[in-house]
Amino acid sequence: AAVWYRKAADQGNAVAQFNLGVMYGQGRGVPKNNAKALSWLRKAAAQGFQGALERVAQLEPMQPFPAGMGPVECA
Repeated sequence: AAVWYRKAADQGNAVAQFNLGVMYGQGRGVPKNNAKALSWLRKAAAQGFQGALERVAQLEPMQPFPAGMGPVECA
């Protein structure tokens, strides 16, 4: 499956990019590689794919707020 997802993902298919990201993240059909997983998920997220947006938010490290600022001040 990874071969076909890769072909579609390389052509910009967001669903294939998402699926490939999940596969790399879980090591299913491909060697587990979190960097590749995040890269493919970001590509799908950039196209507005909801599942990828959610996964990227979970996987990316939380960034601290600037000194003296909380979530309300940053919004």
